[in-house]
Amino acid sequence: MRIIKRTFFYLTAMLLTLLLFTVVINTSPFDQALLPEVQAIRDQKSEPFQENNAYLAMWAFGHGLDQPFTQTVEALRQQLNQEINNQGIDYPQQALSQRYRAPEGSDRIWREQYIQCNSREQINCMQRLIAQLAEQEVTDLRLLELMRRYETMVEFDVFQEAIQFDWDAPMLAYAPILITKRIYLARAYVQQRNAALMETLLKDLRFWRMVLRDSHSMITKMVVVSTIRDTLFTLAEGIRNERFEQPELAHLQQQLMNLSAQEMDMTNTFIHEFKFILSVLDRPESAVPEEWLSWFSLYQPQATVNTHHRYFLQPAKALAQMSSAEIHQFYADGQGQFESPVSWSSTMLYNPTGKELVSYGLPVYKDYLARVHDLNGMVLLLKLQLELALNPELDPQQVVNESVHRNPYTGEAMIYDAAAKRLFFECFDPHSVCEINL
Repeated sequence: MRIIKRTFFYLTAMLLTLLLFTVVINTSPFDQALLPEVQAIRDQKSEPFQENNAYLAMWAFGHGLDQPFTQTVEALRQQLNQEINNQGIDYPQQALSQRYRAPEGSDRIWREQYIQCNSREQINCMQRLIAQLAEQEVTDLRLLELMRRYETMVEFDVFQEAIQFDWDAPMLAYAPILITKRIYLARAYVQQRNAALMETLLKDLRFWRMVLRDSHSMITKMVVVSTIRDTLFTLAEGIRNERFEQPELAHLQQQLMNLSAQEMDMTNTFIHEFKFILSVLDRPESAVPEEWLSWFSLYQPQATVNTHHRYFLQPAKALAQMSSAEIHQFYADGQGQFESPVSWSSTMLYNPTGKELVSYGLPVYKDYLARVHDLNGMVLLLKLQLELALNPELDPQQVVNESVHRNPYTGEAMIYDAAAKRLFFECFDPHSVCEINL
C-alpha cells in the first residue's frame, strides 16, 4: 500500500511539474523572435502608385461615366498616394471604395441581356456570345461607355497592386470588368476583320498577361486565368472559322508565346497570402474563441507566425517553383497535403494553441496551382491548332503526333478527336475544360 501511495505521489508531482513547466514556457518571455523572412514580410511598406496603373483603373472602372476615364483614375491615384503618405495604407478604405463603386444596380439591365458563362468551365462560352452579338447590336449607353473604358484600360502598361491587407478591406469588383471584356471581344469579332481583329485580340492578351505576371493576390490571379481563356477561345474561334489569312496566322505564330516562368510563378502570391494571414494572427480573437487566448491558453503569438511560415509558406514556395510535369507528378504521388504541426510528440507542450490554430488554417491550393498550369496548356493547345491551320495539306494526326506542342504534364501528344473535331488534354484542375473545337 505504501508503495502505491509513493508511486501515486511521484506521478502527481511529475504531472504538476510538467504542467508548471508547460505553463512557464508558454508565457511571453519564452515567445520566439520572428524569423528574418517573416519580419521582412511584416515590414513591407506601400509604395506610391505609378501612373497608368491598371489596378486603379479597375477600381474606378464603373464610376463617374460622365468624366474622362483617365482623369477619374488619376484622381483615385492621388487620393490613395495621400493615404499612403499619411497612414501607409494603399487600398481604398470603405468610404473611398464606396465613392468609386458603380451605383447599385446600374449594370443590372445590360448584364441581363447577354449570355453569362465561364470559359474555364465551358468550352463554348465565347462561341455563344459571339453568336448573340452577331444578332443583337449593343445599344445600352452605359455598356457602350464601359467598353470604351475597357479599350482605354488595356492600353495601360502598369499593374501595381496594393500590398497591405486587412480582414475588413473592401474587395475589387471584377465581375463588371470581365463581362464587359467578353462583350467587347465578341463585338470586335463580329465587326472587325483580319489584321484589325488579330491586333485587338493580341493587345488584350498582352494586357492580361502583364496582369498575370505582376499581380500577387490569389483572387486577381484566378480572375486573370479565367479571362485569358476568353481571349484564347476567341482566337481559337477565329482560326476555326478561317477569319484570318495566312499572314495573320503567321504573325500570331510569332506572337503567341508559352507562359513564362515569371507568369506562372506564384511565389509572390503565397507570400502575400502569408502577409494577409499575419494580419489575421495579429488579431487572433477574430479567428478563435477569446477564451483560447487567455494567459492559461498556452498561446505564443510570434511562435505561431513562425510555425505558419514553416508549415505553409516554405512548402507553398516549393510548389510554386515546380514545372507542370513536376507538380502533376507530386500530387499524383499523394504528396500534396501540407503537413500539420499538431502531433503527439513533446513539442506540443510549447504553443499548443498556436499549433492548433495553424493546423485549422492550412489551405488547399491544388486547384489554384492547377489552373495556372492548365492555362499554359491551353496556350499550347491554341498553338497546335494554329500549326494545323498553317499546314492544311498535312494529315492532322501526323501534325499532332510530331508537334512540339504537347501535353504539359505527360509530354505526350495532345489528343486529336477527328470525329468530334477537337483537340484536348486532361486538365489538372478537375473543374476546368482543356479543349478546343476545330
